[in-house]
Amino acid sequence: IAISYGWKALYNPIRKKLALVPDTILDKYLGEYTSENPPIKITISKNGKDLQLTARRPEKMYALKENSFFLASSPNDECIFTSSNKDDFFDTLEVIQNGKTIIKAVRKRP
Repeated sequence: IAISYGWKALYNPIRKKLALVPDTILDKYLGEYTSENPPIKITISKNGKDLQLTARRPEKMYALKENSFFLASSPNDECIFTSSNKDDFFDTLEVIQNGKTIIKAVRKRP
């Protein structure tokens, strides 16, 4: 309605510039991550060419950078993949909200 009537002050969509991440990089994030606080299991999988995060229900992940993503349901939260050993195995997924880590989940090394 705000768009139809030109009420710009009432409609401020969040705009983000998306990045293209090669499949070879996306594949490095796949797997099961677990968090102790809060206790949660997060599965990162692929749906076609897109990453998908499943905690309660599957959600498409949108890339901001090579290792940084967001979900449409939480566009202000940032999901960041890192490697604790600074190698090619990404074993940590952090969800950052307002600059604070609210979830830190890890996956076991093979």
